[in-house]
Amino acid sequence: MGNFLAEKLMQGLGLLLSTEEKTDFRLTPVPPRAGKIKRSGWDQIEYLAKILPKQKALKKNISIKQYLKRLPSASQKDLNKESRLQNLKGKIIVNNHYLKDKKRNRIPKTVILFDDVYTTGATMEACAATLKSWGAERVLGICLCYD
Repeated sequence: MGNFLAEKLMQGLGLLLSTEEKTDFRLTPVPPRAGKIKRSGWDQIEYLAKILPKQKALKKNISIKQYLKRLPSASQKDLNKESRLQNLKGKIIVNNHYLKDKKRNRIPKTVILFDDVYTTGATMEACAATLKSWGAERVLGICLCYD
């Protein structure tokens, strides 16, 4: 199943990037809820982040970096959009690796976030805001499903 989803994500990226100028992009996964991997044993987006680099269609100028981390918060599933935005306020941060040396490990100008499901956009908005506060000028998003 993971390989199928990786293939579909690559197709979507191909469509997205076909309209873009030749720019140096970085892909970054939306970070999983704190404790999700511990509870369920895996996260589908984390898995995709591991297998996407093996995809032959991934262009050499595009790499995957895990820029973001999610701090503990309530599950987004049962919240409305306004509550989802409030729930994630201050909960999406840059990984410690990027905090240590902001000059050397800068967030690139263009980042593409990827996630499995887009419901209200609150998670993408919180991730994009964090990336922009660290120097990203453009943040694009791509999801596998819309709910």
